[in-house]
Amino acid sequence: MSCHSPTRQRGPTVPVGQAAPLNLLRSRPSDRDGRTTCTLAAIVALASLALAGCGDSGPQRVPVFKTAGKITFDNRPVDGAFLVLHPKTAAAADVPRPTAHVKPDGSFEPTTFDTADGAPAGEYVVTVEWRKLINDRGEWIPGPNLLPAKYSNPATSGVVVTVAEGQNDLPAIMLR
Repeated sequence: MSCHSPTRQRGPTVPVGQAAPLNLLRSRPSDRDGRTTCTLAAIVALASLALAGCGDSGPQRVPVFKTAGKITFDNRPVDGAFLVLHPKTAAAADVPRPTAHVKPDGSFEPTTFDTADGAPAGEYVVTVEWRKLINDRGEWIPGPNLLPAKYSNPATSGVVVTVAEGQNDLPAIMLR
C-alpha cells in the first residue's frame, strides 16, 4: 500500500465561516484512496516511538548514604548557596549528581533521589554558587555569583569530598 495516491479524490467542501454538517465530518471520502489509513498508521508509529522513550529515563537508583556538611566563605555561612557533588571518576550521563541548598548556619544535606537522602559512596568534586536574589523591575531574579568563579566549575573547584557507606559527616568546607 502506498501512502500517496496519484489520483487524489476530494470530498465536498464547506464555505469558510460555516460549520460542516455532521455527515461530512463522519464521512471520509479520502478513506477510498488509503490516505486516512496511512495517516492513522503514521500517527500510531509516532506514538509508539514516543512511548518507547517514556520508561524510567532518570538516573539509575543506587544506594545512597546520609551525608551532612558545613560550608563557609571568608568564615561566614553561605546561606542559600547551591552546591553540586560531581563524581570524580568519569561517569556516564545518567549517574546522579547529588545537590544541596545551604541552610542559614552553613550546613547542608545532599539530595540524590529524595530530600536529604544523602549521596552514593564515592569521591566528589564540589561546585557551589551563591546568588542573592535581586529585584529587577518588580521581578526577583538570581543576581551575580558572590563566590569566586573557580568554585562553580568542577575542573577548577579544587574542593573534593568523599562519601563512604554509612553515616557521613563531611569535614568543614572553608572557601576563600
